[in-house]
Amino acid sequence: MTGGKRAAAIYSLIGSAKLNGLDPEGYLRFVIDRICRLSGQSCRRATALGSG
Repeated sequence: MTGGKRAAAIYSLIGSAKLNGLDPEGYLRFVIDRICRLSGQSCRRATALGSG
């Protein structure tokens, strides 16, 4: 996947969250966490980005 396609996917998730009255940052954290849980991968680093 190219950088442009990745950015488009992120923008789509953010737009969907806003349209549904959700906090975009919280929604992205939820989605990333859910993907990690379903794939069996550890995503601590990904979900920790920007926190703190």
